[in-house]
Amino acid sequence: MEYGQDTSSNNYGGDMFNSYLAREVDANHPNRDYGHTIGQGEKHIVLYNSLKASYLLMKETNLRAFAQFVYRVDNYNSISQSTILFQLGVSSLIWNEYKDY
Repeated sequence: MEYGQDTSSNNYGGDMFNSYLAREVDANHPNRDYGHTIGQGEKHIVLYNSLKASYLLMKETNLRAFAQFVYRVDNYNSISQSTILFQLGVSSLIWNEYKDY
């Protein structure tokens, strides 16, 4: 996966929570965007791997215990940031009502 990240206080679309009004515009250009394109900015190459295992505890409610391992690497401008996440949890589908007609 690749994406562009905003590098200044202006909004070029890298963060969807920034105001649309904080972007640069050109009153003389027909689309007012200075020719900016989607994906411009710092090029990031992201590797995301996930491994999840679960065990069914109760079939009636689809109660499951699970363990998940996530490994993520973000490479940009010769900088590499890695994240390792390990999760344990319980999930169920109590309100899932299937009706076969």
